[in-house]
Amino acid sequence: MSADAPVVEFDIADPLPTGTTLLEASAGTGKTWAIAALVTRLVAEGVATLDQLLVVTFGRAASAELKDRVRERLVQADAVLAAGHGDERDPLQRLLLDVDDTERTARRRRLRAAVARFDEATITTTHGFCQAVLRSLGTTGDVEPGSVLVEDDTDIVDQVVSDLYLRAVGRGQTPPFDHQEAAVLGRRAVEDPSAHLLPTDAEPGSAPDLRRRFASAVRDESARRRLAARTLSYDDLLQRLAEALEPDDSPARTVMRDRWRVVLVDEFQDTDPVQWRILERAFVGHATMVLVGDPKQAIYGFRGGDVDTYLRAAAQADSTDNALLLVVGYTDSTGDYEFNQELSEKRAARVVNYLQQQCGWKPYRMLTPTGMAEADPLADNYTEQGKAQNRRVAVNILVSKSVDGL
Repeated sequence: MSADAPVVEFDIADPLPTGTTLLEASAGTGKTWAIAALVTRLVAEGVATLDQLLVVTFGRAASAELKDRVRERLVQADAVLAAGHGDERDPLQRLLLDVDDTERTARRRRLRAAVARFDEATITTTHGFCQAVLRSLGTTGDVEPGSVLVEDDTDIVDQVVSDLYLRAVGRGQTPPFDHQEAAVLGRRAVEDPSAHLLPTDAEPGSAPDLRRRFASAVRDESARRRLAARTLSYDDLLQRLAEALEPDDSPARTVMRDRWRVVLVDEFQDTDPVQWRILERAFVGHATMVLVGDPKQAIYGFRGGDVDTYLRAAAQADSTDNALLLVVGYTDSTGDYEFNQELSEKRAARVVNYLQQQCGWKPYRMLTPTGMAEADPLADNYTEQGKAQNRRVAVNILVSKSVDGL
């Protein structure tokens, strides 16, 4: 791989993006400014009205801050156009003013309309927009009327684990694991409902078979109890919308494409495979998508992610300009942290080499690996086996279709 390959710097004055584009923005590089500026340009130039824009970020606090910044930018842009002059050091203001009087008037009209109807803007969390889409679909969205969204369903899961474990003990079928391990199995199964539970080919009645069956029972019973209680977890929302989007003629696809023409996804590094599946099915090839993220700052660790998932995401459409590839390196069960970090990086590099040589991929930058023992543990960190499994490093690789000839 070439570390010297050119990187295209973001410039708000460049032509607006089309298709699907990944914008890498590290902390302190003005990521929020860039998103607010893109929204302002899209509205001012008449590419889309504010209600045709979907801006997604992670966490209510982040979405509230982003909403404030976008509104401030729209108001400021209108004031600059009204005055006929602005801050020469601000590239967006210079760009907005660099038109004739007729277009300047049109831009002011579009901006004022956006500010007046700002409450219609969809600047929200992933789960917020999923919930809005599902509710707009009615019965097609498979959401029961009166359902309540709960942020944490741990109490339900723990109660299910206890009930199922005690039921097995009462029947004289004590599982080959204690209650604490049962709780870990249950939580892991429910936390990632799209993950396949393995092994499926274990000998019936063996310890691996019983662990898988217990985890599956916890997942199913937890879902049943949430349904009976008319509660929805965040994962329920994601899974139901992903399923609603699966058919090619899905009404959900039509609803989302008709409503949003441009999609901006903030903190894209924290997108998991189910969330990406929703965005891909709904918008790729039908809307402009700008994916903004800092791979070095991932906090959710691409839960449930794998290389194949992100290869598919990277190759999803001819219009894709950039992609984010995730490589997970595994380490040995011995050695200190520094040793395992180095070993994991080497193994991840071997995967990169394979992708280059056998698959024709030419990544031009391998970003700093991130330890996943705390961010996304595979097992119990308090056991030697668990610690060994958790010695993983996620390596995010930014690849450019235009630069790398993909």
